[in-house]
Parts: sequence; structure tokens; C-alpha cells
Amino acid sequence: MYLPTADSARLVVGFWWIVVIVLVTTYCGNLVAFLTFPKFQPGVDYLNQLAHHKDIVQYGLRNGTFFERYVQSSTREDFKHYLERARIYGSAQEEDIEAVKRGERINIDWRINLQLIVQRHFERDKECRFALGKESFVDEQIAMIVPAKSAYLHLVNRHINSMFRMGFIERWHQMNLPSAGKCNGKSAQRQVTNHKVNMDDMQGCFLVLLLGFTVALLIVCGEFWCRRFRASRKRRQFIN
Repeated sequence: MYLPTADSARLVVGFWWIVVIVLVTTYCGNLVAFLTFPKFQPGVDYLNQLAHHKDIVQYGLRNGTFFERYVQSSTREDFKHYLERARIYGSAQEEDIEAVKRGERINIDWRINLQLIVQRHFERDKECRFALGKESFVDEQIAMIVPAKSAYLHLVNRHINSMFRMGFIERWHQMNLPSAGKCNGKSAQRQVTNHKVNMDDMQGCFLVLLLGFTVALLIVCGEFWCRRFRASRKRRQFIN
């Protein structure tokens, strides 16, 4: 009962309410999804995934790691690309752990050092703010040094080989070396920012509104000329 009588005005009101319904529904749906259904997906587990993460703008590499020399003989382009952009650090200030926590930086270091960092921050904050990637770039070689021409060298090598084949070395790693616990990359899921509806997503809705106003304007012009034609016709009839 509150609608205008003209067809053009009704068309404007109809298109306007279509746009309002779409806007309100989109906003409510996006708000509910953001508050109750956050999106989770794995973070950066492999070095070649860095190209798809535009938020990461800093690369770090600890000084003295074998990764620098390994890249020189490697054929992987992602290794070389990382080394070209990486900042070699040797102190805790240059390591910039806070930037890693914010998701702006990726550091490459010995896995033991990274496990110590994750464990230390987890014990302090009681929250998983870091995760280790699944990819191990260079095997960490641990050896023993003995005197030259030692009579015990073959005996030590034989027992180390036996321990390695029976899994004792791996068991020793699990029992004595620090582990990420709840914050390891295999069991933890890292939260990413949900996609928020912006003007690019809603431009189709405003195009519909523009189409409605354009059609209504054409109908207004037609109604104006039609009314003018009827008025002139009645005037001629009255004169006659």
C-alpha cells in the first residue's frame, strides 16, 4: 500500500530492495562465518609454497649453516631464490622471532635450534605460535672425532652402524632432543585470515542496482512523453 503508483518508481523500489536484501544477507552470512566457522589450513610446510604467501616479506638464514654451501651446488631454483633474498643473521636481535610470530618472516635453521625455540615459547606463552615445516633441506650429520690411525676406529664405526640399523639413534633423538609437542607441523593446524567481502565481491550487486535505475529512467522518459502525448491529444479534442 505504500508503493508508488508509477511503474518506473515501482521498478526503482523493487531493484533497491533486491540490492538491500543481497547486502544484508551477505553481511550477516560473512559475520556468522567469521565468528563461528573460522577457516583453517596448513601453513608453509615446503619452500616452494612461499610464492603463494604474499604476507611473508622477510627471509632469514642463520649464519654458518650448511644450507649456504649446499645451495651453490643445488639445482633447485627455490633454494637459490631464498638465498638471494635471505638475510644472514648471527644474533637473536637479527633473528627477529616476533616477525616470525606475526607471519611476516620465515627462518631457516638447524631443526634442533628451531625445536628449542618452539619449546621455549610454548612453555612461556602456553600457546602454539610457531610450527616447523615438514621439509628437511639438508641432512644433519653428527660424527665423532678420534685420533688418527686409532685401533678402535673400526670398532666404533661398526657399533654406530649397528645402532643406526636397529633404530637406537632415532630412539635417542626422540627421548633426549627437544620436540615441538603439541606445536609440531604434523598435528597442528594454523589459522589464516578469513576472506572478507569487499567491493570487488559486491560490484555485481551495485551493477544490478545501476541496471534498475537505468531501466527506470527509460520508463520515466516513456511515461513523460506518453503523458504529454495524452495531454496534447485531450487539448486538441477540447478545442475541436
